[in-house]
Amino acid sequence: MLKEVLNDALHNLHTESGALTSSAIVSIDGLPIVSVLERNIDSNRVGSLSAALLSLCGQTARLLSCGNFNQMTLQGQQGEVLLMQISDDLALVSTTKAGSRMGLVLVQLRRTVEEIRRHLGYMESAA
Repeated sequence: MLKEVLNDALHNLHTESGALTSSAIVSIDGLPIVSVLERNIDSNRVGSLSAALLSLCGQTARLLSCGNFNQMTLQGQQGEVLLMQISDDLALVSTTKAGSRMGLVLVQLRRTVEEIRRHLGYMESAA
């Protein structure tokens, strides 16, 4: 059931946002849970690299007294990579097209993260 909720959230995000090229929800251990990826992108590699980024971002935020890690943005020549913490166990990683309106993309990603958090809270209390 969790995988179905996550899959629906990811597909709804991609339907809503024409700026996204790929997205995945990954565990902090680097396992891809669900993904909507461009061709030739390995979901296992996305998961492992995202987990490494999560770890580094968390350590850096703590070292620099910035509190808990929330999100990271990486700018490339052909788009951006956004990494957002969903829970202690999950993160959302998405890529955008170059020239995307990042304010709108961030709002859409945050809305999706909040939707997933609500489902996780509901599922935890129902268990």
